[in-house]
Amino acid sequence: MWSAFILGIIGFRQEKSALAIIIMGICAFALVVLYTYAVISFLEH
Repeated sequence: MWSAFILGIIGFRQEKSALAIIIMGICAFALVVLYTYAVISFLEH
C-alpha cells in the first residue's frame, strides 16, 4: 500500500501535478481514518 502510494507521488511529481498529489493525499488519509475506525469499532464489539 505505502509503496504504491510513494510510487504514485513520484509519478505525479514527474507530471508536476500538485492538485493530483493533494487529492491522492486526501484519499489516502481518508482510507487510513476509515480503516482505523473500522478496526476500533470491530475490537469494541
